[in-house]
Amino acid sequence: MNEISLEPAETRPWRPEDGAPPQVWLWPQGHAPALLVYTGKRWRWALVTARQDWANGRVVYQATITVHGSTTTHLYPWPQPGLRVCSRGSAEPYRAAHRPT
Repeated sequence: MNEISLEPAETRPWRPEDGAPPQVWLWPQGHAPALLVYTGKRWRWALVTARQDWANGRVVYQATITVHGSTTTHLYPWPQPGLRVCSRGSAEPYRAAHRPT
């Protein structure tokens, strides 16, 4: 597989015309999972900030990546070759509308 094909595709945010809003899952601070994202011809560590389960079955991960000192947030459909699990969260995620106390 060549490097160009490893660059993960991003997706746009959900819109009302996509149907029902996605179910959003979050992790307690300090307990989120991480991905390895292939970008800029190398694998980079990315913190997962949310998982979105769309009504059509699509799973999208929101992740932050720092490249050359600049941190950006991206939406990546799962699965795809340019994404790998780096570490699993150390706590169970919770639904965004039902934050634990």
